Amino acid sequence: MTKTELIYDTLRRGILTLAYLPGDYLNIDELARRNKVSPIPVREAIARLVEERLVVMRPHIGAEVSSLDETSVREVFAFLEGLETAATRDIIVRAGPADVVELGRILDAIDDLRLPGDLARWDEANAAFHLRLATIAALPGLLENLKRAFDHWDRIRRYFSEASSSRGGIAAQREHRAMVMALKRRDEALLRKLLHRHNERARQAYLECLPRAG
Repeated sequence: MTKTELIYDTLRRGILTLAYLPGDYLNIDELARRNKVSPIPVREAIARLVEERLVVMRPHIGAEVSSLDETSVREVFAFLEGLETAATRDIIVRAGPADVVELGRILDAIDDLRLPGDLARWDEANAAFHLRLATIAALPGLLENLKRAFDHWDRIRRYFSEASSSRGGIAAQREHRAMVMALKRRDEALLRKLLHRHNERARQAYLECLPRAG
């Protein structure tokens, strides 16, 4: 791993887990001293984070961790729904019995979790379900972008923890199970409809929490 990759991974992890909060200033010289590198790999790492929209460059200020607001919420759910529904045709065509079994295994594990106490594990398993579903499509570029969208979602759900804990786990699981049934029946229209409904309900929970956040 290069110095740039090491700094990039460290900063990215810190931003996604809220070790660096929205609006925090990233001092390039300080980061270079702390990591015992020259400023060059730090600048290169930050440039990659800017491309991912996790960092913004402010004139006369420098690198700043991107804010989380209504636009952030609407944008990440637009990406999630767009990517998932775009893959439904390929998912339906390529799905096999082993895929159904694996998705069911993930859902069985989710059933054993209890909200709000197991919220972090529930959210991780939820993301795993959706990514496993998208994997069936065998579209590497789409899957890569979906993983990145889920990273942004993970940052949002950590920041707006009130919205995350208010989501209905039982309703979400019913929708998950219905998705698997649509997959077994090879019903593309139903799978797309369920993904839209699932996404919209979660999106609304976060948007309703925004006035109370922070």
